Amino acid sequence: MKKTILALALISSATTMTAAYASYTVYDVDSTKLDFYGGAQSGLLSPSPNLGDSDDPNLTLNVYGRELLVTKGFNLGLKGETSVRGVDVSAKSEVSIADNKSGKTEFGGVNKAYFSSDFKKYGKITVGKVDSPFQTDLMTPIDISDQWDMRTQGNWYGAVDQQAVYSNTFGALGVQASYQYLTHGYSTSAVYDTGVGLNLRAAYTRRNINDALEPYGDARWKASFYGVGADYTLDNLYLAFVYADFMNERQRWNNKSYFLSSAYTIDQCRLYANYAAEGLGYTDPTEIVKSFKVGVEYNVTPDAIAWLEYRHPISRISNQETVDTELYSVDDMVALTLKYNF
Repeated sequence: MKKTILALALISSATTMTAAYASYTVYDVDSTKLDFYGGAQSGLLSPSPNLGDSDDPNLTLNVYGRELLVTKGFNLGLKGETSVRGVDVSAKSEVSIADNKSGKTEFGGVNKAYFSSDFKKYGKITVGKVDSPFQTDLMTPIDISDQWDMRTQGNWYGAVDQQAVYSNTFGALGVQASYQYLTHGYSTSAVYDTGVGLNLRAAYTRRNINDALEPYGDARWKASFYGVGADYTLDNLYLAFVYADFMNERQRWNNKSYFLSSAYTIDQCRLYANYAAEGLGYTDPTEIVKSFKVGVEYNVTPDAIAWLEYRHPISRISNQETVDTELYSVDDMVALTLKYNF
């Protein structure tokens, strides 16, 4: 009983603590384990996004008359696992620290913090700040770029939210369902493994949104998303496709988004490309932003990777004030980054 109480106490600490930079096992006794982990990255971004009123000379570099933004970021986490009467219990907490646009280093918030209990054939239950089934089962397979992610509808489908998630596998079929207890939304997904390298995917989510963007002001409204996708792996080749539809239930309009991803691995090098035609349903029912990204990633060591990524906007956004100016930039952007995980 004392061992069980100790194990649960250690697991509980994983959701409330962070640590100084170190990578080591803090506790490992009788199937109970507690680890620190983290990562750091730094790079150059061109062209430099709007820096506001920054007066920090170390924030940018001028190379042959071109202004480059120096980027830095860190993440720290604590994870633990144990077994209690045949149930595998785990917990994880991760925070981020990064430079803001004024050049000051600030706390970026808690990325994830959750408890998870695995009841084997009866399924797994996860509670806390985690990705929604829509994100994990539908969007993650196409989100293969290193620098810029694939965000449909500003992550309003609940990519990271306070929720309870149930997941299980029935033969070749994997299913998930979640309830977002702060926003009173829900999400479901299913993945079917054909056994020949092809996975078929589908997901749906519905949630309440407190929208601070125009044209709704601070009004609360409902949004629903559904999507289907597929990914295929053949030796070193990877291909993925997603179609997603967004319904604004306040204004009764919807937008369609399409995403294509591909990657090819050669030894320590990975080449990848993404294409997105994304409907921005929160600003204009006819607004569709098209862009593509290409990149090359190199595994310097098992724990360190470097990448060069280029993003080209095919179409422009009519109202830049309502969106992430870096993600939906009207300019071509190039990033060179080194990341180390420990």
